[in-house]
Amino acid sequence: MERVSKLIPFHKRIWFWWKSLRNVPFRKHFFVGYDLKGNTYWEFFPTGNKNIRPRRIWHPFRTESFIFDYFDKLPIQWLQWLRYSRSKAPSLDELIKDEERLETLRKLVKLKGQELEYKKTVSNDKMIKNMYKELHRADKNVTMRQTPSDEHMKVN
Repeated sequence: MERVSKLIPFHKRIWFWWKSLRNVPFRKHFFVGYDLKGNTYWEFFPTGNKNIRPRRIWHPFRTESFIFDYFDKLPIQWLQWLRYSRSKAPSLDELIKDEERLETLRKLVKLKGQELEYKKTVSNDKMIKNMYKELHRADKNVTMRQTPSDEHMKVN
């Protein structure tokens, strides 16, 4: 919650709370929530008929030059809500927990990558050691073959 309080000032949070009240007469747009980056999410009834499904939109905290730049930055929970896959809007606690989960997952993936890299270097080192052993053994065999023939030449 402290991250959101740094991002969204107190007076704006009160204004959002006022806009979220659904029993105010003649109100068309209803504030539903915001994410950890400050984007706001709204519902409204285009025809004023509350028996139909409301339209769901979002307003970005900072505008980008292309609308496609936003979709990888929106939280998946809010994307589900915008697409009506989810009936209730996600809470800030849920978003924070999911972000912490993703951070621990990133750390685990990084550790697994380091572990695989270490195993790869260890196997490469073993392969190089075995290769040197074989070369040394082959070199010994070659020198052993040459040594008796040299001695044989001296005797004759």
